[in-house]
Amino acid sequence: MKKLFSGLVLALLITSVFAVEWEQKGSFKGYASEVNYIGFFDAKNGIAVGASGFVRYTNNGGKKWKKGKNTSRCLFTLDMLTKDFAWAAGDGNHVRFTKDGGKTWEAVPDLFLNDKFSVLDFCDEKTGWIGTRKRLAMTTDGSQTFTQLTLPENYGDISAIYLFNEKTGYVVNTVGRMIKTKDAGATWEDMAIDFTRLGVVNEKNKPGLYKLQIPGSVLYFADENNGMFIFQGVVSGKGTHLFCMETKDGGNTWTDSEIPVPEGFQPNTVYLNEDATVLTVSNPNKDSYIFVRK
Repeated sequence: MKKLFSGLVLALLITSVFAVEWEQKGSFKGYASEVNYIGFFDAKNGIAVGASGFVRYTNNGGKKWKKGKNTSRCLFTLDMLTKDFAWAAGDGNHVRFTKDGGKTWEAVPDLFLNDKFSVLDFCDEKTGWIGTRKRLAMTTDGSQTFTQLTLPENYGDISAIYLFNEKTGYVVNTVGRMIKTKDAGATWEDMAIDFTRLGVVNEKNKPGLYKLQIPGSVLYFADENNGMFIFQGVVSGKGTHLFCMETKDGGNTWTDSEIPVPEGFQPNTVYLNEDATVLTVSNPNKDSYIFVRK
């Protein structure tokens, strides 16, 4: 068995949704140039997806990774609902799911949104959103059928999504515009968030986040008031940093902080588990670290 990965992984267990402290539990080295995205459901159970249908899974915090059985094009995004049930999507209009923790993957009918999938979030096994950087679609029957949602005109590039339930969901774009729906995408309302005040710039050196194919940010709401937006952002002249913005009043106001990472580490992709207790952050060609709450 080859050692994994090309990605540096930090699995961060959060003491509570709004009180974040970590300690390093362990680390591991490895390689796998095929890896695109890594997520942990808890400190032990994780899945990696990547090029040409690449899938691996671990049950011991990344010490050993096993090969999953899957046939698809490249996979770029992942959502683990439980340690056993997960969705993945990417290129070729392909959407896949596993019911055994990543060992085997099943196909559903192809979804056509005219681009590669970059965001994915399910609130249960049947109900979820899948999107590209420009488009978003919803399923309520386990990805057998999809309905494309109409986003506000000129909304821009999607950075992260979160589906709270069948009716309520959130979207944030790369320039700091967050929107919310309470009626399954029929209408949208704007929410106040401004991460550009942290000095992050995009690929054109303008305020905002990079337009990424693989998720570099995550969005979460525990209820209608308490939420968080965690993202990697490039600060001009200072490299890539990992930030966390938190709201306790439904998005009217936000506080921000920087999540400390090992010296020299440049965060790339970001994954948050279902109850916001494990945060996985990766970067190609580095060691891997697992952090647990103090």
